[in-house]
Amino acid sequence: MKGSIKIFRFRGISLFLHWSFSLLIAYVIYLGWKDNSTVADILSQIGFVLAVFACVALHEYGHALAAAHYGIRTLNIVMLPIGGVANLERIPENPRQELVVAAAGPLVNVILAILLSIIQIIIFGWNFSFSQNIFEGNSYVLNLITVNLSLLFFNLIPAFPMDGGRMLRAILSFKIARSKATKIASIIGQCFAVVFVYLGYNGNPGLLLIGIFVFMSARNANQ
Repeated sequence: MKGSIKIFRFRGISLFLHWSFSLLIAYVIYLGWKDNSTVADILSQIGFVLAVFACVALHEYGHALAAAHYGIRTLNIVMLPIGGVANLERIPENPRQELVVAAAGPLVNVILAILLSIIQIIIFGWNFSFSQNIFEGNSYVLNLITVNLSLLFFNLIPAFPMDGGRMLRAILSFKIARSKATKIASIIGQCFAVVFVYLGYNGNPGLLLIGIFVFMSARNANQ
């Protein structure tokens, strides 16, 4: 795939890392250098970023494997600085199938949060308090649990074309025409996108980019 590096392949589905991902790593290194962090701390922070994106990649594989269950092929999965995208050859038109495929990603994050919680308890006991260095030991695992719960709730926001928006369209499609369900879900998605852009403009560049992406995707879906 142009501009991307193939790093993994599972069940015939290739995972690509977009070149812009390197900018995120460079930004992490820059922040560490600016804060006079040690090399070990910077490497730990990079490791945490990679762990987060591994969770995101598994989320996308959840969608891909659920789609494969219904005979829908996934062309590839591309990892970007703002998240991952599973490029399905088509979106299932059957509401039940679309609901399952859309819900599969968040379900992966639930499973990961549970598994990480078990690891946390086995290694660190019932200590769920963060230490001073959030990238070491107990806090490292707790942060990954927090990340997966955040991915879960963020993706369940009913903002089309996010998972929650697709789930909303699927649920609406049980009762009304798919075209009308798409229109309702896309309008709600654009409303959420405006909120994302506003919050991002006031201090969160990542949320700003996500808001723009959601707005454009939701608008295109309604055309």
